[in-house]
Amino acid sequence: QLVASGHRVRLATHVDYRKDVAAAGLEYYPLAGDPKTLSMWMVKAGGRLIPSTSEEIAVVPAKMKMLREIIWSTWPACSAPDPEDVSQRDFVADAIISNPPVYGHFHVAEALRVPLHMMFPQPWCPTKAFPHPLSNELMTRGWSHRNRISYRVVDEVQWMGLGPVINEFRKSLSLDPIRFGEAGWNLL
Repeated sequence: QLVASGHRVRLATHVDYRKDVAAAGLEYYPLAGDPKTLSMWMVKAGGRLIPSTSEEIAVVPAKMKMLREIIWSTWPACSAPDPEDVSQRDFVADAIISNPPVYGHFHVAEALRVPLHMMFPQPWCPTKAFPHPLSNELMTRGWSHRNRISYRVVDEVQWMGLGPVINEFRKSLSLDPIRFGEAGWNLL
């Protein structure tokens, strides 16, 4: 619908999906990261954010490396031509539609001074109806304050791990770092 309305649309996602994006008639940009590895890690961790086995702890450095690469790939995804398509003209986003686990979206939107629209098929906004998908809380608990609190807990835990990476990324975009106590976990 965006294309039909005259907008130039680019879909930035993992290289595994390049052909699907092209088949849909959209421009493409390769985000870093391997979706199969990301999914495997989530399955092995049972959806838990905090590692609880020696195997899960052992892959934390690889996870952090991949997340860093994904975050850093969000800037060129919104501001550079596809490196594998020599015919693609320059690109600068005038709006961003993203999903929460990309993590770089907010900062790129701030640097470009463009709107950010968040879309995701799983709940990611605090609600009492069910817990955050990464909280490892029971989805069958029903309506509770604990469900709502799980969103803040997950956001704060993610910020503890990703805060330094995000601040390094923000500096590369000429943005001020988010200082401790400025609720970097709750920017959205």
